[in-house]
Amino acid sequence: MGVARVRSALCPVLSSTSLTRVTKTGSLRSGGPLRAIPLFLLLCACSDTRVVSTVDPNQALALLRVEPLLLDFGGVPVGTTESKEVTLFNDGDARLEITSLQVSGSLAFAFAEAPTAFSLVPGASETVTVDYTAIDVEDSGQLAITANQQEGAAEVVDLVGEAQFARLTVSNLHFPTNLRDCPEQTATVDIESSGDAPATIEQVVLTSAGPVAMVDELALPMRLMPGQRERVTFVLPSDQIVDLHGSIQVVSDAVGSPSAAPVTGEVVGNIESVVEIFDQNTLEDDPSIDLLLVVDRSGSMINDAVALTNAIDTLTAMLLESQLDFQVAVIASAHGCYSGSLLTADTLTTDSLRAAIYSSNDPRTERGLAMTEAALSQVGSCNEGMIRAGSGVQAIWVSDEAEQSPLPWRTHVNNILAMSPEFVGHAVVGVSSDPGWDGADYRSAAEATGGISVRLGFNWDNIFDEIGPAIVASSGGLQSSWALANQPTPGTVTVMVNREVVTEGWEVVGSYLVFEEPPPAGSEISVEYLPVGAC
Repeated sequence: MGVARVRSALCPVLSSTSLTRVTKTGSLRSGGPLRAIPLFLLLCACSDTRVVSTVDPNQALALLRVEPLLLDFGGVPVGTTESKEVTLFNDGDARLEITSLQVSGSLAFAFAEAPTAFSLVPGASETVTVDYTAIDVEDSGQLAITANQQEGAAEVVDLVGEAQFARLTVSNLHFPTNLRDCPEQTATVDIESSGDAPATIEQVVLTSAGPVAMVDELALPMRLMPGQRERVTFVLPSDQIVDLHGSIQVVSDAVGSPSAAPVTGEVVGNIESVVEIFDQNTLEDDPSIDLLLVVDRSGSMINDAVALTNAIDTLTAMLLESQLDFQVAVIASAHGCYSGSLLTADTLTTDSLRAAIYSSNDPRTERGLAMTEAALSQVGSCNEGMIRAGSGVQAIWVSDEAEQSPLPWRTHVNNILAMSPEFVGHAVVGVSSDPGWDGADYRSAAEATGGISVRLGFNWDNIFDEIGPAIVASSGGLQSSWALANQPTPGTVTVMVNREVVTEGWEVVGSYLVFEEPPPAGSEISVEYLPVGAC
């Protein structure tokens, strides 16, 4: 009832002998003593008087509790919906009437189902679901809950959420300037998910980009998580002159789709290609070769000797393929007599050849030119049968140190040519700034006799790939490889055999054209290419 003022005019009615009872309904009745009133105590004076009411501690009350008082939805991808619940409890001992539930503030917040008034018996609870459909970077609102126990006041639950946006960043697609007929150019584009929500790529479109094409098609649609990057490779052919000023557009569900970036590049001019023509040997004179492996077997050569023995099969295959009538002898001793057996197409005694190379340590074998001269001078004695009449004589000098023969290299070469005028020597030797480990005299002897020089190494398969063509060519056998004047640019080589284009069965290794099988005897081999550095 609160506090009320009772006008002083009523005071005479109330006296010490005659009191008026105040009923619960507020009516006044005369007569009788003042009865105990459970709800109110009336105090009166002969002036204006305050009437104070107090709640009966025994009266049953409803008590509303709401949890939580904050719904924080965090980051939610824009346009998608997240739901959270608020629970209403009746912690009192009387029925609680929920008379109103209202959401205000951002339109991003709404009830999952339209609420209606309901009541909660003591100890009961009820959940209310609020949906958040992300709209703005920062969304906020309130859920107000009104109940009968609050005399018009409402419990308030704060609502907050953040919209996350998908964004894509696309890098420029630029091709360096290329020359027509040079190898085609490739370039890459990075498509990055730069927002705070996943982005789905739906389509990649090139506009006004000429012949540019994607190397590997993307599996679309493609979903990129925030921070994830997809690199896409494109190719620009060089078979036509092009000046690119286009764009790449990435269609997605990201903000601002399509995301675009420029496409630039050009293919200009023409360059002169190199044409080389080689003639395959005819085999008309039944060519033959007597090949000497003159090997330094000093202590420092142990690993090189092992590598050479492992590649004997490569040497044998090369000679068999050339269709030369060949025999091979190993000179690995200072006196110049060959060791082991002669390797021929009929015997193929490769094990004997390996054993001869891998002989005992002998520091006197660091004089390859003197050993070659001694070997040729003993053809009628310890080297009987090593050199055949009419055969071409060649030698491969193998050493990791400087040539240490007693006479100048030119003197030994002159003595060798006096015994075998068509002799050709090849050097597989060390290259060093230290004169003690540099095979300069061997290289000079090779050049003077029409041979070639190759740097010593452990990969003898590669060494024979380089030295083999020179051995076969100077002996008149069928060649399977030719040295080119320049190193070709990959992808620019055209090979013709007898004026017909050959697309298989050959490869370019460094500056050598190498066939899997020798072209036919007497054939013409034409090679057209762009040298390295021309493009």
